[in-house]
Amino acid sequence: EIPEIKLFYDVYKYLSTSESSFWSFYYDYKPYTDPGEWLPPFKGYAMLMGGKYYITFDKKHYEFRGSCTYLLSTDFVSRNFTLLVSYDQMGLSNQVIILINKTAVHLDILSDAVAIHRPGSGQPIIKLPTDIDGNYIYRESNIVTVENNGFSLQCNMKFQICLFEISGK
Repeated sequence: EIPEIKLFYDVYKYLSTSESSFWSFYYDYKPYTDPGEWLPPFKGYAMLMGGKYYITFDKKHYEFRGSCTYLLSTDFVSRNFTLLVSYDQMGLSNQVIILINKTAVHLDILSDAVAIHRPGSGQPIIKLPTDIDGNYIYRESNIVTVENNGFSLQCNMKFQICLFEISGK
């Protein structure tokens, strides 16, 4: 028997007896083909969905909600950002807050509002797009994006889903 044909049949048998497909196999192993992902630091992704469902950077799932402000992520080394989520007692406010240097960006998911508070300025900035010290904040349709070279926060205000990506650098 030819080894190549045997290998082909083994792969076919593996894919046909499981719920896997060629494409699921491809997407499982595709990240390993990028040499930039072979050694640390690695990119990380976390999600907040519906105001109480969380997927952490290590892909664990949590469900919680309380009238408090929670620390979701921070850069303890460079102190470039801090990501918070804040809930009120009545359930009328669900804010994702990102602190960048001394600027606070408030994304109120329930009321579909964005406010940028800078120290020393009395009124919040609500006009987008804006650039604050190399941090870009803009809105495309229902998606508000806050990004710089170390992280990206994208919140879909309509479906109440936020994706937070850190570059690992």
